[in-house]
Amino acid sequence: MRPKGINPLELHVEKIVMAAAVVVVGALGARQFLLPLNEVSLRGENDAKKPEEIDQFINQKARQLETAMQSNRSLENVDAGKPMAQWFQQQFDMDAAEPVHAVVPLTVAMPLKVGGTDVVDTAAQAYAEFTPPAPFEMMVTTRQYSLWPEVVEEDYPELQTIVGESEPYDLPVVHAMAKIDGTALRQTLESPQEERRTIPTVWWQDDMAILDVAMERQELLADGSWSDPFVVPHIPGRQELRDRMEGLRPNEKEDLLREMISLEEKLYQEPFFDLNDGTAWTIDVLRADQPLTPEQEAAVKRYMMALRNRNRASDKLDRYYLVQERERDRDKQQRGTGGRNPGQMSGGEGGGGGGDFGSKGDSGSGSDDQSKKIDTEERLENDLAEAEDALLAAKDEVLVLKPDYRFPDEEEPDEPDPRDGRGDDGGSGGGKGRYSEDPGMGFEGDDGGQRWRRVHPDGGRRWQGVRSRATRKPQSHRFSRSEAGSRSSSLAGQ
Repeated sequence: MRPKGINPLELHVEKIVMAAAVVVVGALGARQFLLPLNEVSLRGENDAKKPEEIDQFINQKARQLETAMQSNRSLENVDAGKPMAQWFQQQFDMDAAEPVHAVVPLTVAMPLKVGGTDVVDTAAQAYAEFTPPAPFEMMVTTRQYSLWPEVVEEDYPELQTIVGESEPYDLPVVHAMAKIDGTALRQTLESPQEERRTIPTVWWQDDMAILDVAMERQELLADGSWSDPFVVPHIPGRQELRDRMEGLRPNEKEDLLREMISLEEKLYQEPFFDLNDGTAWTIDVLRADQPLTPEQEAAVKRYMMALRNRNRASDKLDRYYLVQERERDRDKQQRGTGGRNPGQMSGGEGGGGGGDFGSKGDSGSGSDDQSKKIDTEERLENDLAEAEDALLAAKDEVLVLKPDYRFPDEEEPDEPDPRDGRGDDGGSGGGKGRYSEDPGMGFEGDDGGQRWRRVHPDGGRRWQGVRSRATRKPQSHRFSRSEAGSRSSSLAGQ
């Protein structure tokens, strides 16, 4: 039964498409498997050749041609083509075109200039040979270390030939230090040598690295003479790029250069082995032993002078506070007994222990004395602040010249034992004292028969006295110097 309104084409369109697809697939399959698709047609040959017949056919034709060439009869069916030798000769003999005017020799042209500068051919001119400047501030020191057992037994067994096969693994070492002047290095790179031209800046401005630092030494022989210098080998486990540069191609040298840049200081400041005391050796250990230069000595002297001025200003302020404390204690005693006029706060001789800070007056000078006290205290505090600023400036000057310098004002003295009966100045006798844990208290004790107490202005802990002076800095600064950032607490305490 056929649906109404649908023509036969629309009714059977799916069958038509399916039949067409089957016909196309069948034709392609028949062509693939039944027809010789891989046969090759040759010019001058009626029959097509299969791929496996091509080599045999060519060999046959080649033998026929060789036989014809070796025979005396003429080659009837061979086309020799044009006589190429004669044709080339004719091409060379022909004129391309008639000259427009007579040929005349040209005069010598003016030198070529770019931006007013003569352009000189330097392709054949050699570059200057680079020689690094001589090092300066040489320092050699001898030390003996005890290595961590795991370093010898597991990490670098080859060290056993030097330190032995059993603990302790003691290793004597000779450290050598030197500096290279960067300004002299740049001048060497920018300076030509006789007829050699300067090394191009682009070669070394951004891509420059230290390949190695070779040290030579001599040995004292049995007859008292010295051997010829020889290069000292690297210690085991260290980076060795010295021998890898020989025989490398340019692209391989670029790879080695990038490796050197990534290693940076590890090439010329070789890290040392872990030590048996649990610390890590750093180059700062040697820098601290390096003698001062005249410029550094002058800066240290200026710093010591600033430190002395700061201490004197601090002592004056301390004595002023001590005098005020004595006067307050005396006033309390007078009020308790009622035997003196309350207005006579600082009368009499007053301030015998305070030197210049004592005051004399009568009962009517209380307000004037108070004003003088405020002015004196402000002046002394300003003097101390100026001395502190001058000390910091002198310290910065020393750090610029010698970053690893250890300042004496950053070392805390040993605290006196409250049980040993010594006074605040560290000497024997002279009174007894105790140290208060109260942040607002200082040392409290006897001083020549006068009882006194120091109240620290900034609330810090501090021992009084000239010889047992400590700084106002926290105790964490005892073995570290954060301003320079070059010394760890473990190393500084050794």
